[in-house]
Amino acid sequence: MGVDFRILRSEHVTGCPYSTFNLFRARVAKAVGCDWSLMGALDSPESQKIRGHGIFPLLNHSDCDGELSTSECQSVGPALREIASGWTNEADDAEQDHKYFALRFADMCDEAAREFGRVEFC
Repeated sequence: MGVDFRILRSEHVTGCPYSTFNLFRARVAKAVGCDWSLMGALDSPESQKIRGHGIFPLLNHSDCDGELSTSECQSVGPALREIASGWTNEADDAEQDHKYFALRFADMCDEAAREFGRVEFC
């Protein structure tokens, strides 16, 4: 089982296993100085650390339903690109998969933002 992402009103779909997505989000959170496993509620100290960061909507989102709005996509796409740019090409396979996924997800967010769409978690 896994989580799929698609742009509403589009054929563009990508996905990954839940475990991979959660490891990915933990790595993204670490890159912005946050421990994803401690984020929990919106008012937790870890959540508050990154509340205004562009990546916050992705890290704070359910891994199985809902969507990122157009405005959230406008912030998540560039934030993911910036984070992934700091991940080296000499990394191990799992880290390379995370970089590849980050760039693909950023592309989806950019496309959704251009089309005034949303990225759906399904």
